[in-house]
Amino acid sequence: MDITNQRRTMNALAIMLLVGAGGVGYWAVSDVSETDGLGATKTMPSVIVTDEDATVKVPLSTDVALRSLRSPLYDPPAPTPRPVPVKPPPPPAVPRPVAVPKLGLILVGTIIDPNGSVAIISDAEGKFDIKAIGEELDLTPAGVTIDGIESERVMLSYQGSESTVRLQRSEPSANSNGGGNLRPNGRRRNQ
Repeated sequence: MDITNQRRTMNALAIMLLVGAGGVGYWAVSDVSETDGLGATKTMPSVIVTDEDATVKVPLSTDVALRSLRSPLYDPPAPTPRPVPVKPPPPPAVPRPVAVPKLGLILVGTIIDPNGSVAIISDAEGKFDIKAIGEELDLTPAGVTIDGIESERVMLSYQGSESTVRLQRSEPSANSNGGGNLRPNGRRRNQ
């Protein structure tokens, strides 16, 4: 074969390929129709698909395929669960001051001495005890320690809490003339 025949054959094949590609393109966008047994042509239902660039009338079966092609090619991520609101922990409980138990002790008297003061204390049962600073009372309740002694009061500690017992004085009544020197209104007479 000479070169001229080869060139003609190649041109003919190229033209046939172009015509075939044009036919396929036309067939892809044209309505698909069927014929029933009587020779009448039936048209498939079609949908108008609007793209950003063009509007095309597409048969319904192709529309379904186009929709599936437009869907994502991966599984969408599962929706993230909403965070459950966490209640803040309650504020720490404020420690309540421990109620000092009533000791039921009575300060009968004190002896104040520079070398060592002592306190005379009685309990609810009527027992007496004489102790100095730092000593534990042998009265009920047990475990009461003397922390300090002053002339009219004694500081005590019991189970980690501090308490003070004061000297109780009995006032003479208005009707009694307790010392002989007192007038009925309680003032001393000038002598």
